[in-house]
Order: sequence, then C-alpha cells, then structure tokens
Amino acid sequence: MINVLTLYRNHLGCHLGKEYVGCIVYADDILLLSASVVQLQRMLDLCVKCGDKLDIIFNASKSVLFKVGKVFREKLDNLYLGMKVLCWCDHFKYLGTHFISDQFLKADISQSVRKFYASANAIYSHTRFVSEIPRLSLFESYSLQFLTYNCAGLFLLNDQLRKLNVCWDNVYRKMFAMNLSNVFSFSLVNLICITLYTRYS
Repeated sequence: MINVLTLYRNHLGCHLGKEYVGCIVYADDILLLSASVVQLQRMLDLCVKCGDKLDIIFNASKSVLFKVGKVFREKLDNLYLGMKVLCWCDHFKYLGTHFISDQFLKADISQSVRKFYASANAIYSHTRFVSEIPRLSLFESYSLQFLTYNCAGLFLLNDQLRKLNVCWDNVYRKMFAMNLSNVFSFSLVNLICITLYTRYS
C-alpha cells in the first residue's frame, strides 16, 4: 500500500485544519487530494515509486484526474502515472457515489434516481396481486437503498433532496392510487428514522 507517511512528510496534499487528508485509502481505492497540480504530479510519482518497491502496478485506465473550485472549467495539462497519461474528467465515481466537477464538490444523484426507478418498476410489475404492506416492505428493502446510500456523508442541495423525496412520494402515489390534489410529501429523513426505530427498538 502507498506510504501515506511519505506523502505527509514531503508536505504533499491537502490538510483539513491540522489533519492530513492528502491521501485517503479505502481497500484498493486511493484518493489523492492536492491544491496544486505540480504537487499532485509529485504525489503520483511517489505512489509509482512506492508501488515499484511493493511490486504493485497501478492501472492508469481506471484512474482519473478531477478538479473542483473556481477554476474547474479551465483546461489543465494532463498528468502522468508512471509512463501512462492521466486525463481530466468532469465526472467520477468513488465508493459507489458519483461526483460532478463544479465550484464545490457536488454529488450526482441522477444515477441513484435511475437505479431507484428501475428497481421500483421491477417490483411493481412482479407484485400486482400482493397486498399493500408486504409490497411496501419490498420497496423499502430493495428500492429505498438507492436513494439513501451515503446520504449521511454527502452535502446535498435542497433541490437534490426535493428530487429524492419526489421519487419516494411516487411510490405512495402509484401504490395507493393517489392523485396530485391529495398527495403528501414524505421526507426520506423521517422515513429513515422511523425504519431504524422499528428495526432496533
């Protein structure tokens, strides 16, 4: 594994207060954070050097460069992972969560919404003659997870939260044949709390 201490001692990468967050490692996923492109290239070089010592080859085709901040639209030179070129992208996936390049780190919920509706529609088509309560339990077990995955660790805009809530509202609208005039909004946050209380109380 990468020698995080080497990056820290070389003063490469970002700090959050006094905490070093320039290299975040989870299993075989590695995230390098730097406010400088020059420093980021030095971090990549150190990673390759460390990998050579440990007989590890990094896959450049599965590695991307991603920028966030006021200059996110500016064109930057590509960096290198060993002899392989790394290209800048405006979208990437980390630990199952999709992010979009913007002035701030912005989560992309479109993938979650698509997966939610695909799961919900599959349940609808296979449970036409199932009663409401078991049917709702299926939605909570197999569809809701796509909307709530990693929500606690993300900063979501109000518009994004509204879109997620609309998805869950649509389950009730269709299952209970509710029209727009008498529909209610059921907050996903409240639903998660109720579900956890029911399961662990």
